[in-house]
Amino acid sequence: MKYRDVKQFGRLGDYVIDMLEWTLYACLIGASVGVIGVAFELSLEFVTALRESHDWLLFFMPVAGLLIVLLYRTAGVPDARGTNRILKAAKGDPEGVALRAVPLIFLSTVLT
Repeated sequence: MKYRDVKQFGRLGDYVIDMLEWTLYACLIGASVGVIGVAFELSLEFVTALRESHDWLLFFMPVAGLLIVLLYRTAGVPDARGTNRILKAAKGDPEGVALRAVPLIFLSTVLT
């Protein structure tokens, strides 16, 4: 075996290690996002069933709105564009979504 072949095999090993590393990252991110997605779905199913069985909860929507504004201001999120910002980020808007706004958007959606 020539020296050049051994050198190329070493680079191949590096590529395999890199591929395994990125595969691990992808699995961890996929599992995390999957758990969050399931939690979001279950939360929406729960609050929808709760609202459908208790119609009077509709009268507390203004209170939920005030609570959402208070949460955004307490967290220091400059604007409460919430879901609209997520939709723009999905379309490629470079502004993105502040990490501290993500739980607020989740909670805001569940409350309303």
